Amino acid sequence: MSAPGASHKVGDYMGPRRPLEAERERLHLLAETLDPDTQRRMRALGIGPGWRCLEVGAAEGSMTRWMAAQVGGSGRVVACDIDLRFLADLRLANVEVRDLDVRSAALEEGSFDLAYCRTLLLHLPDPDAALAKLARSLRPGGWLLAENPDMCVTVAADPDHPDAELFESAHRRIWGHIRAVKRFDTQLGRTLPKRLRAQGLVEVGFESGAGFQRGGGVSAELQRRNFGVNLRGLILGSGVVSEAELEHVLALYADPSFEYLSGLSVAAWGRRPA
Repeated sequence: MSAPGASHKVGDYMGPRRPLEAERERLHLLAETLDPDTQRRMRALGIGPGWRCLEVGAAEGSMTRWMAAQVGGSGRVVACDIDLRFLADLRLANVEVRDLDVRSAALEEGSFDLAYCRTLLLHLPDPDAALAKLARSLRPGGWLLAENPDMCVTVAADPDHPDAELFESAHRRIWGHIRAVKRFDTQLGRTLPKRLRAQGLVEVGFESGAGFQRGGGVSAELQRRNFGVNLRGLILGSGVVSEAELEHVLALYADPSFEYLSGLSVAAWGRRPA
């Protein structure tokens, strides 16, 4: 785990500054890619009627709506984000939407059966402080579930593909530069189990996997937009890849004949001691 003062993130999260529809589409692609595994993990933790759930970084609300359906009228879901543009129409009787920045705002303690965050911690300058708030928000016996990518694996499925070396080399350079300049932490995912144990949680478990993807699919389109739009200026301005190399990678992401293994998706969970 990083030592104090060694954060791999500086500056603000850029999502609220992106155009409304473009950001809505990006978040929808992210939810379509990640929701099935998140739902499977929550079922395994036992989510059900009457549970009180907290989601920090609710994005466009797909998981909030799903959790609300699981906990029913006797349960409650608190959905928090710093960008509420996509939660404005989330009007469910058992859902409370909060404009909340976990970096500075307090959370009620000892209140939730499940506290959850996804693709949030890599964007925070002090992820452990956020995890501490989430851990304290749990009632005794409650679960914390954190999910975060780790960009350590992005390789062509066919190692002999003529574009494999370029595809892999470009990603190593891009992810290395993003972490070096502290845009976000590309290697945080692998540290989740240790971070949860450091919060005093017990029964800590984890899983990770690299998705087998094909160009033109949902995950590939999400990455194509990230590299081609959201991170394009940072990537090309750094010189770590040329414009021709970036365009080649973007073309591979759009090519259904190109298959690849995406970066790791890491999930970790732990229970507050009873």
